[in-house]
Amino acid sequence: MKPFEVLRRFMKSLRLAFSFSLLFAVSIASARTSVKCNVNALPKSVSETLSSRYAEWKIKTVDDLESYDKELWLKNNPLDCPGIASGHFVDSGDQSFAVLLIPKEPDANGYKVIVEILEASATLYFWRGGRFQHLLTSE
Repeated sequence: MKPFEVLRRFMKSLRLAFSFSLLFAVSIASARTSVKCNVNALPKSVSETLSSRYAEWKIKTVDDLESYDKELWLKNNPLDCPGIASGHFVDSGDQSFAVLLIPKEPDANGYKVIVEILEASATLYFWRGGRFQHLLTSE
């Protein structure tokens, strides 16, 4: 096997492990996941941000999972979306949404984790370099 192929497989496994870790951590922290994997199922401010800033990306769905992972997901979370989680990530009084995005293009690689906190002014964060980075604060 070529070194590039080994690296590609490793990165794919790492992305999947990160995805599950994030979503399971959210569940453990008493977070509630969304039933639908549709951007329109999210609050308007979140869906508008995703549509305007991340047009080349889509929310990860059950269909995007590998066959074994899909089987496990459907067995344990039949009504949940693997790409959307909601809860109180920053403050117990503010509802937050975490969205796992993958490229719309099937041959593209990468992922983005977007977290938006719903409060009087919305703050948008994204995951980079092993931590959440501040992207935008509205008034």
